[in-house]
Amino acid sequence: MKKFLFSALLLGAASVVMAQQVITFSYAPADTDPTLLGTGKSETYDLAIALTNPALVGLSIKSIQVPVVPTENISDFSIWITNELQLELVNGKNTNVTLESWSMDYPTEGDVQYVTYTLDEAYPIPAEGLYVGYSFTISVLDNVTKYPIVAAAGASDGSFCIHTSRSYRNWQDRSSEVGAALMVQVELEGEIAENNISLGDVPFNYYAKGENGTVDVSVINKGTAVVNSLEYTATVAGNSFTEELTLADPVPAIMGYAKNATFTFPAIAEPGSYDLELAVTKVNGEELATPVKTVGTIAVAAFIPKRLGLVEEYTGMWCGWCTRGYAAMEYMHENYPEFVGIAYHNSDEIALAEGHQSCSGYPSGRINRGDEVDVYYPIDTMNGFSLPEAWAEACEGFTPVEISVEAEMDADSIVTAKSTVNWAAVPGDVATANYRIEYVLTGDGLYDASWKQTNYYPSNYSYDELDYPLCDFGSGGDYGSSSVRGLIFNDVALLTSGLKGVTGSIPSISADEATEHTYTFDGKYVPCDEGGTIPYDKTKLKVVAFVLQGSGYGTVVNACKCDVKVDASALNTISANGRQVESVTYYDLQGRQVANPAAGIYVRLTRYTDGTTATTKIAK
Repeated sequence: MKKFLFSALLLGAASVVMAQQVITFSYAPADTDPTLLGTGKSETYDLAIALTNPALVGLSIKSIQVPVVPTENISDFSIWITNELQLELVNGKNTNVTLESWSMDYPTEGDVQYVTYTLDEAYPIPAEGLYVGYSFTISVLDNVTKYPIVAAAGASDGSFCIHTSRSYRNWQDRSSEVGAALMVQVELEGEIAENNISLGDVPFNYYAKGENGTVDVSVINKGTAVVNSLEYTATVAGNSFTEELTLADPVPAIMGYAKNATFTFPAIAEPGSYDLELAVTKVNGEELATPVKTVGTIAVAAFIPKRLGLVEEYTGMWCGWCTRGYAAMEYMHENYPEFVGIAYHNSDEIALAEGHQSCSGYPSGRINRGDEVDVYYPIDTMNGFSLPEAWAEACEGFTPVEISVEAEMDADSIVTAKSTVNWAAVPGDVATANYRIEYVLTGDGLYDASWKQTNYYPSNYSYDELDYPLCDFGSGGDYGSSSVRGLIFNDVALLTSGLKGVTGSIPSISADEATEHTYTFDGKYVPCDEGGTIPYDKTKLKVVAFVLQGSGYGTVVNACKCDVKVDASALNTISANGRQVESVTYYDLQGRQVANPAAGIYVRLTRYTDGTTATTKIAK
């Protein structure tokens, strides 16, 4: 069971055979895995769900079931009905106003359970609807009363309404913000059909021309039977077809409960905006006298570009908390081949000399040039490491532009990057958006035996307190010391084209028409911000290219990366920074010289004719 602190369905008309029935209304089935929520404060809670769905008008409330977490430290528990969520000032405090209220005993033992109040006389739901709710007061704050609200993941409007004496001074519908629904169950009686539904809105989305599309739409149960199948007609751009749909996730026999179903619609030949109509004609094989319809607008593009998000990290070897940034970026580098990441080092041996984006503190970063975040904990509603989920979110949604890049280093260590940009749809803000391409040359496998990463975790955390991948830096891990040597740094920014993109790099924007742009880096000399040069391995270079939109640092619209192909003549005669190579020697991890390295990890010592040396940790 999860615990979190947290700071009207549209109905289509249908004529169906009605019968006197009893059914449960809920936004969340009783057998759903509950989530416990709370403000973490000692205060009075008022919680409610809306019974404002037009399909409920004329039905009557027989009983109300409220889920609770048993404890001795909750008092003044009541269940109530009101026609409007409102407050009035009583003894200087905003107090909830009800039509009917019933005081109830609050259970003190056991697990999550339901408290039921059965009305002496069924209460009819009027045309304007009702709200059903419950109230209680936290008398002592403890591990239970910090999280006194029983809810379930998923939300609809009106499924989570809250007022409290300290945190929420006015009634608020927090359904969408919390992403959960109260697990209140309401037993209703009246004339109810066995097979009946309504449909939610058709969401706006982009689809590729010439291909059948699918759309997820909510199916809301208005009958007494589980909804297992539908027959519907999809109409768009003058074309239509009829299909039988078996729901992969049937809708439970709970009045007002919704599940998404995937509807298919015909292919559209030309890009543009179109109205899509879905009309359900049968539910569970029973024909409806009047089809249940929903209509929405969709867009069609020349093609659907693949979207990759960009993660930029700001770090430094001197920063003791930056080990978590290192752990996060290394995890992504090792486990997600398409991950596009850049590590900007500050005030250390591999610090970028120019083109370093500013940040408020270390470690930190940005995803798609958005707000500054901690790259280990970018999603603050998740416990622990959340970069994989954050990057996945950055890769979602439609982007109008596709970008790819290829790069090569010649014998003079000049890296030439050529990007190709193709627009699937012309964005509406072309004149003011200021689209540009930015390039960053990055290096993998950066290593020197003298480098050490400061690590604050051993003295502050135990191994058991740290989740993977950060746990290695705790006192129980392989890297559990205050200064960690032997780390290999990847995705390190070496050279950039400038943080605001290259002026004129996107000369024109036309749908399904590609443009190319070329940018060069001089790899003979890669300066370090702390002086000298950054040693890098020519065989482990990448170019990251991305499309920026807007002024300043801009927003990343799409990103890509590629390995740098290296001219064979450049590998042995010229080092990373233009010095002549005198000899190359390999050593194993015990310091023994190895003539012909086999599979394993080795340290490569390169001597130059100017008397300098460089060491690189390699894996064969």
